[in-house]
Amino acid sequence: PNFRRRYEFGGHVDGAFSASFNHNSTELAVGQGNGDIKIWQLETLQELIDRGCVWLQAGYFETHGSEETVAALAEACKRSR
Repeated sequence: PNFRRRYEFGGHVDGAFSASFNHNSTELAVGQGNGDIKIWQLETLQELIDRGCVWLQAGYFETHGSEETVAALAEACKRSR
């Protein structure tokens, strides 16, 4: 299989060892190596697309994204209008 990282959550000092979504997938609870649990607020797909479209218009991806990423996001921005 070809595995690719889709998201990265920083802020886990001792690593993350388990994760679970809440009932409507708006929060992610992550069990850390030190025994703490960190709760992450998740955005909807539309919120992520909207933010990406703003970054695309601002030129952020000229130095921070692959051609594939820029093309896929540009297409998603067209469809979400």
